[in-house]
Amino acid sequence: MSANSTTSAWHTKTTSIHAQADRVIRRYVFMAFSFDRAASNQRRKTDNHEELAGRRAVRESTADLNARIDRLTLVNEAIWSLLQEASNLTDEHLAARVKELDESDGQVDGTYKPAPSRCGECDAAIGRGRRNCLFCGASAVGNSPFRSV
Repeated sequence: MSANSTTSAWHTKTTSIHAQADRVIRRYVFMAFSFDRAASNQRRKTDNHEELAGRRAVRESTADLNARIDRLTLVNEAIWSLLQEASNLTDEHLAARVKELDESDGQVDGTYKPAPSRCGECDAAIGRGRRNCLFCGASAVGNSPFRSV
């Protein structure tokens, strides 16, 4: 056998091995891509499921808040009608008091945001809804019952 034929046979065999290796690599790359795509699709399905669950929770929470607002409105209407019957208060009196409270926080915006009360022990501000001072633990004595709402 001549050197040329040996080199040619070796070259053919090497080319064949390279072709086989190339096919194997392509197959593994395709499989990895397919696996990654399947995993991505699964993550997307999970994300969609979590998003739907989150939306459902928001809808339920919103419905609960709306129901609470409706109950508070009913109670306020009942209290106001009782006050009108038991006194000579009018809607004008109520409107004037609402305006006065609205202005008391420095902004006429239809809301009432009173300044935080002060702790009797350490003089720290006690936020709305707090029953105790965050700094010293003292009871928030003298706070209006409306602060805990």
